[in-house]
Amino acid sequence: MNPKAIQTAERALELAAAERGIAPTHNALRFMLAQVLAESAFGVETTTLRGTNNYGAVHSTASFRHAHAGQPAWGEIAHQDHLADGRRYVEWFRIYPSQLEAARDYVGLIAKLTDLAQVSTVDAYVRDLYCGHYFVGFGSDDEERIAGYRLFVNSHLAAIDKGLETAVDEVDDPSEVRIGPFAPLLDRLYVKTDSEAEAVYGKAFEAVRDIDGVRMFASPSMPAPPGSEQPSASAAPGRLRVALALATFVAFAAQHRAGRTRHARP
Repeated sequence: MNPKAIQTAERALELAAAERGIAPTHNALRFMLAQVLAESAFGVETTTLRGTNNYGAVHSTASFRHAHAGQPAWGEIAHQDHLADGRRYVEWFRIYPSQLEAARDYVGLIAKLTDLAQVSTVDAYVRDLYCGHYFVGFGSDDEERIAGYRLFVNSHLAAIDKGLETAVDEVDDPSEVRIGPFAPLLDRLYVKTDSEAEAVYGKAFEAVRDIDGVRMFASPSMPAPPGSEQPSASAAPGRLRVALALATFVAFAAQHRAGRTRHARP
């Protein structure tokens, strides 16, 4: 990961926390950065959520659409998500106009689940998030699920530390409005052809194909958002409702990881 992107994200998180009167510990910043790197790579350079500034692969919601209706550079993008049993469906994810706006949303959630000014260990951080229903995880019991997510965060800390320690000429302004270019729709749905997308997603693919799965809220012709073609929740025992109806898709490239979600993921 580009060190400048990591340091820009650090600055965004610091600013967002300061707006709430929070001075995060150095470790708290490292843990959040590791999560966002793993879940969505800060929505900037890599992964199929590139160009969105999405921290944590956050789902779009009716309240999000309403709050930002008519506002330039806010929007949503169609992307694959899946249930605990592996079934795939099309979900809408948030497009933020800047890194700072994404960080404001992300810090607003995390600060409700753990004390960012006090937390010092990955274990304490992960346990707070688990108790706050930030993630579901995999395993036969709580300890196994917590251990899996702890490993998930730990496995990205080395990249974060390297990025923070590497000298860069100048950190980007996290408040700068910069969106796109977005990954192609078929890449976001993890299929190779339209026919494969139709076979996997059915009418959900038909609903997003003509607009390339991107809706910007400032567009006067933006259609009313359809409901997600999400399979019945009855097929996903153990699903938990995430605080503020936020959820995460964390299956990027060839790596499927555990993330912030109402659904368990590998």
